[in-house]
Amino acid sequence: MNVQNLQENYPHLLSYMEENGYSAIYIKRFKVEINRMLKDVKSHDWKTYEDVYLSYVKRFKSKATLSGKRSIIGIIKRFDLENIFPHPLKKTVFFKESNYSLLSEEFKHVIDTYCIIAKQNGKKEATIYTESNILTRRVSLLYLKPVFLFFLKTHANAF
Repeated sequence: MNVQNLQENYPHLLSYMEENGYSAIYIKRFKVEINRMLKDVKSHDWKTYEDVYLSYVKRFKSKATLSGKRSIIGIIKRFDLENIFPHPLKKTVFFKESNYSLLSEEFKHVIDTYCIIAKQNGKKEATIYTESNILTRRVSLLYLKPVFLFFLKTHANAF
């Protein structure tokens, strides 16, 4: 992940936020996150801002914490890659969890292997994309089915 632009320009983001009435605590959260990214980008194998967020998913279980991180990282990403400053009335959609991101590494490997073999066998990219998405949805449903069935058994009286 190339952070040179962020390194050079993040002070503009922070001063914009100060000038537009963002709270000092909120601005500090951005400064801490940016400094963490700049410091840790080489020691982690981050290729995208989504990878930065996923490093938090592995560490934190709190939905509130992850939501806050997702929001801040999304705003930083838009500023860095598109030079778009935050707007207090517009929500930044940064990271939509896909079925694929919820799979275990073993299942991801199966999907990735399928895509490689399908491409080698001459399938079109659109077909590979569609079939891999179908496979991902089915695998994620199979993966979650025991949890769903357990929930139904233990909470059957609630319905």
